[in-house]
Amino acid sequence: MPDGPGIGFGFTAGYVQTAGNRERVQSVMAAADTGISTVSVDKRMGRQFHVSFPGGAPEVQDAEFDIPQFGHMAGGELYKFDIGEESAGTQILFELAGPILDILQKGRTLVVDELDRSLHPLLVLKIVQMFNDPELNRNGAQLIFSTHDVSLLDGGKLRRDQVWFTEKDNEQGSHLFPLLDFSPRKGEALEKGYLGGRYGGIPILG
Repeated sequence: MPDGPGIGFGFTAGYVQTAGNRERVQSVMAAADTGISTVSVDKRMGRQFHVSFPGGAPEVQDAEFDIPQFGHMAGGELYKFDIGEESAGTQILFELAGPILDILQKGRTLVVDELDRSLHPLLVLKIVQMFNDPELNRNGAQLIFSTHDVSLLDGGKLRRDQVWFTEKDNEQGSHLFPLLDFSPRKGEALEKGYLGGRYGGIPILG
């Protein structure tokens, strides 16, 4: 298949093919200080593997792929780069932009593993704030995410009932429990308490 980071950007690549949606994604990319001024999709032919289960033999088929491209203005000229030529953070932001905007509009639930993966902490915070903002999230959309960004614990960035921890036991089973189980005091330094082991859910380093 054509060069690129994988198939995760497929939803947003389809989403931006509507003019209004493309403008929304362009706004998100520009607001994140990526230097991107335009977003487009280039259709290219490539090859993909197809396997029928169970017991099917792999087949190689010709297929058309949507390859996102980003325009950067420099010296009065517009330069276009394929998504695979952008940084990992830009790729992930584009991958998330379509689902975030679509789910906010439709009032659905978005589940993201490691939201902070390759994204700046301030950008992660901005995404969280979008879902907590009643003006932007008028339809009750919900964001469920895992993260190692402990800076989200302090400063009122999350309500205390929104914070849950996970911890593995000796049998490698994972347990999920809320911050409210620990009855934190008002004004308590949650980040410091978490890193100090007060709430559990931290690795035991040898």
